[in-house]
Amino acid sequence: ARENPERVAVLGLSVYRAQLLAVLVGGFLGTLGGVAHLLVVGGATPSLTTSDLTLGLLVMVVLGGAGSRWGAVLGGVLYTYLDNRLLELAGSDAVAGLPAVLRVPLSEPTFVLGALFVVVVFFAPGGLVGLVRRR
Repeated sequence: ARENPERVAVLGLSVYRAQLLAVLVGGFLGTLGGVAHLLVVGGATPSLTTSDLTLGLLVMVVLGGAGSRWGAVLGGVLYTYLDNRLLELAGSDAVAGLPAVLRVPLSEPTFVLGALFVVVVFFAPGGLVGLVRRR
């Protein structure tokens, strides 16, 4: 209804009611997600709204592909896997033996994931799902 209120009007529906319903459904789904998170985690703290979480979610969506349900799922799985593997790599002896120019960035998983984010934005704007769709 926001992008094309004329279409809603042509269908014989009230534009105001359609927009109100969209806001209500969005608020309900957001609340449902918050309640599910509360039940799984067992509480809520201010640390839930850190910039790391927000950036992590953004990287997940861009990595997998925005606008696609499976892209977001793939991005979430890939991000979580890489984050865990890069944490292990950061503390490994292989990284400790590298020169400082390579050791410092590789010891920060967030830096490596950020570099991956930039690479995906430049070379695969539709994410990994977009690459598969193009082929």
